[in-house]
Amino acid sequence: AGYLFFFSGKADAQEIAPQTYFDVEIGQYEKRIDSGAYTGSEDSLYYKVGADLPIFKALGLRGDLEYVDSDSSELYASVGTTLSTPIGALGTGVLLSQIDGKEDLYELYAVYDLNVLDVFTTQVDVSIDEDKAGVVEASVVQHLVSSKLLDFYVGGGYGQSFGYTDDYTYTLGFVRVQHDVLYAQYNYLSNDLSGSAGTNDEWEGTLDFGVAFSF
Repeated sequence: AGYLFFFSGKADAQEIAPQTYFDVEIGQYEKRIDSGAYTGSEDSLYYKVGADLPIFKALGLRGDLEYVDSDSSELYASVGTTLSTPIGALGTGVLLSQIDGKEDLYELYAVYDLNVLDVFTTQVDVSIDEDKAGVVEASVVQHLVSSKLLDFYVGGGYGQSFGYTDDYTYTLGFVRVQHDVLYAQYNYLSNDLSGSAGTNDEWEGTLDFGVAFSF
């Protein structure tokens, strides 16, 4: 599900205007983070596009496509429904992951966004794949500064996997600065995984940057 939902130009997930919104993001991951674990190789270019399509009043469709140009190319595609309410937005759908050298993987996901007094946004995200393994995460994002010069966001989350041979927990924090379409995001991750996907209970920082805009 990721943080693109928070950083789109429309920002407010609780209101779906009667028009289509598109989100585009092109940049470089120092290390891609998905569900509290690193995926792919280091210093990978990525391309994202997403669209919100209103259907009827508060009901809409959401589609996202992400391609990561790494040593083993990665493609992620999701489609689902969104429902806006006076106190939050609910999203459900299916995500397809295609990674070179691995079998295609399908996941079902549900996301609930709650805008707390227009001060910060909190999100609960649950996913489960075809092997009955998945992740539950609670996260929060706050938009600290909004001006003609820059937008400044901070946030973080805590998650727990289930159904894997080796389940894990993780904590993630981030700071994101955006000037017009240019952005930089610093991520600070700790999980109890080993190998290329993990940090071995240590804190590790990574930097992502690129361009992001909505229309």
